[in-house]
This record gives sequence, structure tokens and C-alpha cells, in this order.
Amino acid sequence: MDWLEKLELMAKHYKDDESGLAVPEPAFLFVVRQPKAISWPEGVPQTQELESYFKVFGGGVLGPQIVLHSLEEVREETDRWFNLLKDDENFWGEVDEKNCVVIANDPDGAPWVYNTQTGQIASYWWKESSWEEPICTSLANFIEFVFAPHEGGDDWEKVKQQAGIKA
Repeated sequence: MDWLEKLELMAKHYKDDESGLAVPEPAFLFVVRQPKAISWPEGVPQTQELESYFKVFGGGVLGPQIVLHSLEEVREETDRWFNLLKDDENFWGEVDEKNCVVIANDPDGAPWVYNTQTGQIASYWWKESSWEEPICTSLANFIEFVFAPHEGGDDWEKVKQQAGIKA
């Protein structure tokens, strides 16, 4: 099962209840929003991979509590982080404003930056000015990381099973 199929199954599982309150427990621990048909935001790099992602998934909170942004949110979140880190030389040494976008935040709020030129996605820990592991080699690899088993993630594993997602 590929990464897009996993996202589609998760979106279907939450289709009538994005908050997870009406689907079996422990789905309320996660949030899945349905994709919306909107025009591509100005200034957001456009790739086939990103288009496929936003076509099936409207953002949410999954796996180890990673906040995945919707297409509507991604420009604002990118602008916010780029402004906050405008003087961080380590950040800008790896980030190209024209080809990078903040696609998610980790549980501590750190941005996951997707470079559409290299395909890499990595989380930047601004408090220490450093890139965190893992550095994912593609959007597909990042989604697989989100869907992977995590320490203390029994509830996540149960929700994946309920959605019909197999390893």
C-alpha cells in the first residue's frame, strides 16, 4: 500500500467526522480534514507530488502528533516561519524561499520544510538552529514516516487498523 492510499483511507475513515468523535476510539486523538477544491495558492511551489497529496488529504494531526497543513494553510505557515527565521543563517543555508514550503509542524511546533527541488523534507529545531533527524528523501518518505509505528503509539496503530491501513 503506497503513501497516497494510506492518506485516502485515513481521510475516508474520518469523512463524516473530522474530529474523530463519532468514529471508534481512539480516533479522537487525531484529526483529519477533507481536501477542498481550491485554486493553488500564489507563492506555493507546485509539483505533481504536492498536487497528489493535497488532492486526497486536507491536513490534520496524525501519527506522533505531527500537524500536517492543508493547502489553505501552507502559504501562511510558510510565511510565518520564514519571517521568524529571517536572521537564522543555518536555516537559510538549506532553504530556498522560491522552492521550499512548510508542510507540517512536529509536536513541539518545529516546522517540517519541504524542498520541491531536492524532494527532501526535514524538521528544523529553531531553538538550536539545527536540522533534526530523520531527513526524508521525498514527500512519500515523509508520509511513510508519519504512518510508521512510534514509541507509545498503540492508539495510532489501532486507528490505522480501523481505517484499513496495513503495514
